[in-house]
Amino acid sequence: MACLAVGGPEQFARAPLFVVYIEPSSPLTNSRDALEKLLYAADNGIPLSIRRALCVAAPHPPLCRTHGAVPGRSLTGVVLAQLRRRGAAVIIGGLVSIMDMGSTIMSYGAPEMTLLSAAMTEVAGGSGCPCSRLQAAGL
Repeated sequence: MACLAVGGPEQFARAPLFVVYIEPSSPLTNSRDALEKLLYAADNGIPLSIRRALCVAAPHPPLCRTHGAVPGRSLTGVVLAQLRRRGAAVIIGGLVSIMDMGSTIMSYGAPEMTLLSAAMTEVAGGSGCPCSRLQAAGL
């Protein structure tokens, strides 16, 4: 329908109307539905937005190790998309913050969120993958 709305697949490829949002489940695993969406999008030239939210609480690893988990989960999707169709458009990002153990709510204004979001943007840039600043900030 999107291709029809903009005048064909070539026009959609030049100015996509949407991206497919995929969130990995855990390291190196994805649901069948997520993989089918990823492969369909790669096959059909639909941009992918692969993001992961992670809330760090007391039983989780230190922030430095957590920092590696979010890009790793996103980059798994990048590899799969590129193996399916070289040059597939992929944006990675994520939201990482700490959990307020008293309320069990993610702390959206915590300094750790800003620090880990900036680190995610650096990893994305270093890998050559786009990472919107809004995604890295969790917005």
